[in-house]
Amino acid sequence: MWLGRVGGAIVIILGLSVWGMVRIPALTRERRFQVSRRGGLLGILPVGMAFGFAWTPCIGPVLAAILTLAATSTRAADGAILLLGYSLGLGLPFVITAALLTGAIDALGWVRRHGRLIEAASGAFLVAMGAALMFDLIFRFNTWILRLFPFRPAI
Repeated sequence: MWLGRVGGAIVIILGLSVWGMVRIPALTRERRFQVSRRGGLLGILPVGMAFGFAWTPCIGPVLAAILTLAATSTRAADGAILLLGYSLGLGLPFVITAALLTGAIDALGWVRRHGRLIEAASGAFLVAMGAALMFDLIFRFNTWILRLFPFRPAI
């Protein structure tokens, strides 16, 4: 119970930081390094490694859940379908962005122009989720989501 409240308070503070209402210097610090473009194909490897390293905390729990569902499914085909869906969901946006680079640059421009609104909405969402954690409303929220989108495994 106390862990949920402490975690909720931390999420609220982080949400207020994203929203721009609280300034946490350690979270706004930025470090950059210059990469030369002369690396050619060899330069792709460290970029891919950095990308994978940065995304591991985001995709790790989801991939673990998918792998667990795949491992516990009754047929190997069911697990393969789950992993195929996950892989397509992860990879297709990148393939589509690469194929439609000009359109993607325009879309990224829209995101850049509306970045402050996106940050505010993200911060508000984090504050709401932190409050839900603090007041133990996550279970009710999950129940509501499951009623809206019932999970029916294909067995």
